[in-house]
Amino acid sequence: MNQATGTFTFTPPDGRLLSGTSLSNVLVIPVSSPNVTVVKSTPATDAVVGDIITYTIVATNNGIEAVSNVILIDPIPAGSQFVAGSVIVDGIARPTGNPASGIIIGSIAAGASTTVIFQVQVISV
Repeated sequence: MNQATGTFTFTPPDGRLLSGTSLSNVLVIPVSSPNVTVVKSTPATDAVVGDIITYTIVATNNGIEAVSNVILIDPIPAGSQFVAGSVIVDGIARPTGNPASGIIIGSIAAGASTTVIFQVQVISV
C-alpha cells in the first residue's frame, strides 16, 4: 500500500496564515513472487559401471516478470562423477560449468525456459 501526504502553508492577501494536509488516493501494487518450475530427466532407465548418463534440466519461468541471478545447482548422484566439459546451456557449451558447484544461468524471461544438459559417468553401483 502506498499513499502520499502533502502539507501546505499559504498566506492569502488578507495576511492570514492557512495550513493543511492533503492525502492522495491509496495505491496498492501487488508484488509477485518468482514462479519457476524445474524438471530433470534422462532417457536412462538403468546403468552399469562405466555408463555415461545424460541429464536434461529445464527451468521454466511461469511468472509475470523475468527472474535474474539464476544459478542451477544439482548435486551429482552417489556412485557417479561429473563428466567435465559436458555442460550445455540453451545449445551453447559451457566447458567450465559444473552442476555440483553451480551453473550460472543469468536471467529467464517471463514465460521462457532454459535448458541445461550435462553428463555423469557411473563409477560404482
